[in-house]
Amino acid sequence: MKIPKIKVRDIDIYYEIHGSGFPLVMIILFSTNWWDPTLIDDLSKCFTVILFDSRGVGKTDDTDSDYPFKTLADDTIGLLDALNIERTHFFGISGGGSVVQEIALSYPERVEKLVLCSTQCMGGKAILPSPEVIEIINRTNLAFTSEKQVREHLQH
Repeated sequence: MKIPKIKVRDIDIYYEIHGSGFPLVMIILFSTNWWDPTLIDDLSKCFTVILFDSRGVGKTDDTDSDYPFKTLADDTIGLLDALNIERTHFFGISGGGSVVQEIALSYPERVEKLVLCSTQCMGGKAILPSPEVIEIINRTNLAFTSEKQVREHLQH
């Protein structure tokens, strides 16, 4: 069986395409094997689901260098170019969420919708939480639940 790979920039990227409909690129910085097959099957009923192994992961080439989110975003857009996909929905989870945020900032014309899950905003364009929010997050009083902390904060 031939492994589906495509030349993108300086590497060969392993990718999978499932289903049909408007494209949905799903990114996590693990192998495509990480995704739940039931989730992919369900989504592929409505979307063309595109999964791939990021640079240095799984069956995609490793260049033994650092992989900043900008590089991974450029790789993703290179993959879409190679597949002749102009615009897509993006779903990013964990570090993949940081990659899709970089795509939204660097290539907004390529983004139809953006879904972020269990991620954070990183890099020079990040907006840090206020000192009040940091103080709430860092409270050491373990007797307070998150709900109690918010209620107490709102009372002040």
